[in-house]
Amino acid sequence: MKLRQFEPGDDRQFAVDTNTSEWVPRGKPGLSAMALHEFGDETVRLVKLEPGAKVEHGVYPSGTWLRQPDGSK
Repeated sequence: MKLRQFEPGDDRQFAVDTNTSEWVPRGKPGLSAMALHEFGDETVRLVKLEPGAKVEHGVYPSGTWLRQPDGSK
């Protein structure tokens, strides 16, 4: 999902099978991510929080969608 138009040159079509792609630990217990797309300085990841995992702040029920630019707290 992108919230703005594609960058020039970002026109490759592809699919990610989230049932078979790898979840990578992201430094905090219970937090992992799956890379979905990268182009230039933009990276899009699907993030999984295990029940009880701690993040900076907030409570995120199952199915929550967040946009967190690098450096977000």
